[in-house]
Amino acid sequence: MTFCIRKALIEVITKTNTEVMTMHLPNDPVMLACVLNTKLRDFYSSLDELCEGEDIAASVLEEMLKKAGLEYNKEKNRVE
Repeated sequence: MTFCIRKALIEVITKTNTEVMTMHLPNDPVMLACVLNTKLRDFYSSLDELCEGEDIAASVLEEMLKKAGLEYNKEKNRVE
């Protein structure tokens, strides 16, 4: 897994055989919360499960949330 940090987004690239899957995480706090909350609502029952399923290092995501002034609420399964 390779992490490419760019000005407006973080690109997480995972190579699977001949496929390349990319998940873009926006730097904008509102957009970051929207993307994560949509994935948590529709696909994952916890932030740890999201990180595992999307091949994102939990430490990288936690740092992004901290910088954006956001935190994960386990009881509500959402970023606030």
